[in-house]
Amino acid sequence: MKLLGCMFLGASLTLGTISCGSDNNSNEPDVPTPVDPGKKDDVSKDMTPEEQKHQLEVTGKKALGMINANDFRNLDQIAHHLDRNYMSESAWKDVNKWADDVLKTLTTTISTRSTIHKDYARLIDASKFTGHFNVQNGKWVRVSDADDLQFSFLDQNNSQCILTLATSGKTTRVRSEYFNQEDYDYDYNGDDYDKTITTYENTIVVPENVRLTLTQAGKQIISVDVHTSLTTKGELDFSADNVEVTCKTIVNNYEVNVKRAFYKGPGTAAADVEIKSGGKTLLTATATANGNISNERVNSIGTVNMAIDLLGELQIKGTCDDGSRFYDAIQAMDDDEKVYTNEPVFKKEVDKANDRLNLGVFYNGSDKRSANLLLGAFEDGDYYGSGAKYWSYQPVIKFSDGSSYGFDQYFTKQAFRSIFDEATDLIDSFKRMFSF
Repeated sequence: MKLLGCMFLGASLTLGTISCGSDNNSNEPDVPTPVDPGKKDDVSKDMTPEEQKHQLEVTGKKALGMINANDFRNLDQIAHHLDRNYMSESAWKDVNKWADDVLKTLTTTISTRSTIHKDYARLIDASKFTGHFNVQNGKWVRVSDADDLQFSFLDQNNSQCILTLATSGKTTRVRSEYFNQEDYDYDYNGDDYDKTITTYENTIVVPENVRLTLTQAGKQIISVDVHTSLTTKGELDFSADNVEVTCKTIVNNYEVNVKRAFYKGPGTAAADVEIKSGGKTLLTATATANGNISNERVNSIGTVNMAIDLLGELQIKGTCDDGSRFYDAIQAMDDDEKVYTNEPVFKKEVDKANDRLNLGVFYNGSDKRSANLLLGAFEDGDYYGSGAKYWSYQPVIKFSDGSSYGFDQYFTKQAFRSIFDEATDLIDSFKRMFSF
């Protein structure tokens, strides 16, 4: 249960490498005002720990009740039908050859260093992979030219399904050594193996708009719409580039909408996400982060802010005022044997991490903090019979009366039986449906 310990670091690193955001023509995206969690020592006594437990249980059951595995049954049936009938190597043979041929037209020779080492420049451009395919005699066949990429097939009920990928708008090219690819081929010459090294310097063409849809019997059951605005000089540079993307995904009655998020070099990022079920908001989440990032490393992490709202009934809001120092404490507790085998030293590192955190639990949109979330030190026991006691950390919830509980102690099956039972049933339903 190290979720809390990694939350702010993960948020900042994730936002620092890829972000999504609004359709904004400005090259200088505005940073949203962070959510103010208030003072962490100002904890309201309006709700007792018992009342908060009841509220958590009620809200958790409502959230689980908004997700039904049967809502995804049509996707499960299509996926199984595709796997059984249309996904074999022989079925895709002509498609793979067509894709290879298109890729060859986007590849040019740069140089031949030697007889065994060749360099190529390659353009990865989704807009060049277009055409309509359907299934004939168990094989995918390209039947026509088109401006999009489309696969048409019959499902288990002989209803027509169409999967379509389309790009539009302006494009932006970006290069990076991280995109490059190096292939090694070995040919046996009768005595030994001859090695050939092929290097591809890839340039990715980023389209402004991407749309993916899946229809069944004329009804749309999946749609993914992505809008991207990328500002770069051509060579990927985390210290200077800006990227904004919106991404809305709809699957039957469920919607995940990345409404606004962005990354602005050298290390400012934000994200705003909403999840809906049946048109009703299930969860919203926002995050902002700043730091200093180069192509080689994350040089520093500054302030990270986040806010999560579940059904308007449960809010978690907080900030980490120094991500780098928080990470240093986490890394010491995870990796330094002199720390995690020494109780006083370990607890000092926990205190260092908590000094950086201000994370609170709120209910029903109130500005009054009802509990704090922080890290706690817990004895793991004696491993391998060495006689040394090992220590670990986990999230802790602390109430206004001073009582505190590790998540492993608080969120138990006995304490939240109804939620655990409903969650287990839901997970089991998905496992049975999708066979994992």
